[in-house]
Amino acid sequence: MPYTDGLEALQWAREATKGTDLATTSKMLVTSFQPVPEDEFYRGRIVRGLMQRNRGFETPVKRWTSWTAEGPVSYEQLQNWLGAAIHEDAIPTGASPYVWTHTRNPAAIPTLSALTFERLITDGSTPIQQAWHYGLVQQLVIRFVDGEPLTFRASGVARRVQTETLTAAITLPTPEIPPAPLATLFIDSTWANLGTTQVSSQILEFELEINTGQKPIWTADGRTDLDYILDAVDPDEVSVNARIKALVGAQTATEKTAAEAATLCAVQVSLAGSGVRALDLKMLGVHEKASVFEFEMQDGQKAVTYNLQESTDGTNLLEAVLTNLVATYDA
Repeated sequence: MPYTDGLEALQWAREATKGTDLATTSKMLVTSFQPVPEDEFYRGRIVRGLMQRNRGFETPVKRWTSWTAEGPVSYEQLQNWLGAAIHEDAIPTGASPYVWTHTRNPAAIPTLSALTFERLITDGSTPIQQAWHYGLVQQLVIRFVDGEPLTFRASGVARRVQTETLTAAITLPTPEIPPAPLATLFIDSTWANLGTTQVSSQILEFELEINTGQKPIWTADGRTDLDYILDAVDPDEVSVNARIKALVGAQTATEKTAAEAATLCAVQVSLAGSGVRALDLKMLGVHEKASVFEFEMQDGQKAVTYNLQESTDGTNLLEAVLTNLVATYDA
């Protein structure tokens, strides 16, 4: 029989030691997970008296995987993505509720989690079971738009695919998915004043794009799998971009002035779920262009999009504070 996506299973875990095989600990809350093999051959143009492009003796020289995952944000699992994209907060504070604080200090090399992914697809009788280790997040995008929940898209790299039996008897934590209208957005001029000045009755869409700068490193260590054993952060590829779509209103003149003066914008998006669940996303940025004036139309109303790129006061850059009822990354 054909293999159907209806019976697909996706599982994951944070690796205590990067690249070390371990049992997965929960099912992933995603709408899709797409791994792509990036294994490379050496195809030398060997002189063999043959009239063709490839003349044999293909030799594998490098193995790795690129991957993309997306779905709704869940308060119960977001710490896994934040630990891999911003900074690993190994021990949350508090005790039910737990507060996870992921802070990217621009003056330090971040500690970033590596992830293991497992996938099962089946025709109902003959399963194909696979695993990818040493998964690194290179980009994480969190966004909201009217009529949708808060969503994420993560992409990155992992080691070559392995054939493994999936960890048995694990479940998906009961999720709470925040809808867009729960969000509030604040723009201030200093990190110390974050969350002070709400932009009310204007915000239509928000997107935060985090580029981690994380890269796999191949070294000569006799590794027969031909995949990587190290990773590093390239500072030239660490970036944070925010896109805020708003109705034209009181904030428009404020942001035009800020853009023309290259004033720091301390942006915070906050969501409060049921009980104690909450999320604050914070960044420091400057408008992408030195002015803001181009208008769009939405539902017959004038709207404007503010595009900000990361900047810093020398101390602060990016932070996410997540409150949930989960004590460990292993949920």
